Amino acid sequence: MFWLRPHPKMYNSVALLVLSLPCRIFRSNAYSNIYGGTLKSCSSAGMALTGYTRNGFCVDKSDDSGSHHICIDLSSATGGNFCDVTGQNDWCSSEMTCQPEENEDAAENDELCPVQNWCVCQWAFASYIEKAGGCSMIQDVVCDAINVEAVYAYQRSHQSKYVNALKCIEEKCGGLSVKYWLHSKPKSMLSVVGLLLGGVLLGIAWYMQRGPPSEKEEKLVPEHPVTAELA
Repeated sequence: MFWLRPHPKMYNSVALLVLSLPCRIFRSNAYSNIYGGTLKSCSSAGMALTGYTRNGFCVDKSDDSGSHHICIDLSSATGGNFCDVTGQNDWCSSEMTCQPEENEDAAENDELCPVQNWCVCQWAFASYIEKAGGCSMIQDVVCDAINVEAVYAYQRSHQSKYVNALKCIEEKCGGLSVKYWLHSKPKSMLSVVGLLLGGVLLGIAWYMQRGPPSEKEEKLVPEHPVTAELA
């Protein structure tokens, strides 16, 4: 049978692709918003610079354990004031260092701007909804600046206020990312699927590399196998 043997340099490429494919399928890109796209900046020019790391984005040093992932518009007229409802000092009405202009060094910026779009703690946000009297009673959220890690955290909890927080985000922002559906499935199941897929592809790669039987191997197989005579 005719066999097209791939070029030897192709073996390494195939092997690398096979080994990385499960990771490519199931990995979650850092700093995604709830729609699966690139996380947008919460604060913008003319507003106080927000973010746990003060870079304008709702990210933490460790998004697995961090929590400042919800971007809320504190200037919106709808709903109760976030600081008042959650029982905090009224920093919501204060001024802080401005969001730097493009190509401007934030460290050299000493101007103050009003706090407007702000990254708040996802756990405090859930309490805010509960204390305010429901999703319709809170201030506006900035959907494309909400870190998807908040959705993942709410999904892992069965407490009613976190379930309601997730429903509130869905209500205000519409359809969530397919990545949320994948993340909601048991990690063990995804691991098994990834390993099985990787095993199948590794087998294909090995078969491609091995090629057809050698002449020596062919000689070991008789052209006409001897069958035992029936008694």
